[in-house]
Amino acid sequence: MVVVMFDYGDDLSVPDPSPGTRVSASGCAADTRVAARGGGDTEATDRGGNGGKLRFECTGCGDCCKVRDDYAHVYLNPGELRSLAALLGMSVAAFKRNHTYKDALGWTQLRFEADHCPFLDPGSGKCEVYEARPTQCRTYPFWRSLITDGRWHEEARRYCEGVGRGRAYTPEEAESLMVAQEHADEG
Repeated sequence: MVVVMFDYGDDLSVPDPSPGTRVSASGCAADTRVAARGGGDTEATDRGGNGGKLRFECTGCGDCCKVRDDYAHVYLNPGELRSLAALLGMSVAAFKRNHTYKDALGWTQLRFEADHCPFLDPGSGKCEVYEARPTQCRTYPFWRSLITDGRWHEEARRYCEGVGRGRAYTPEEAESLMVAQEHADEG
């Protein structure tokens, strides 16, 4: 197995906010103007009417940070553990003891003790570790499990109201985000 370590800079994430945007709990940029008017041309884009591009614009709803059915998983690699611990002023050992567990397959995961990520501030809807958020969070919803043949799965639409709205991502941009997630899993 090849282990690839990344600098988890903004190169691996949905673009940072520009004027007129706000940041959701997931760390995605939400154009408040797009969210207010209801988004973009979902059907034309997702059915290939826009050159195979996928539309996505974070609305800031924070649903990506909440438990969905039986899904409550945020996987962490060693680099992400170090970044999160450093941001919180903790040792890696203390961070792991207080915020993670090893699953049956040996993966390190954030421990959810409520119906949302432990770093989601439910009052403000903001991510408390935005600067060090894991690649899994940076790349959502551009995951292979949510996209097939250049189209969003119904699950993506069900759990993310920003799917089908806003900016159209090229197949190459979507692929780059999916590859970043896969490489983070190797780290």
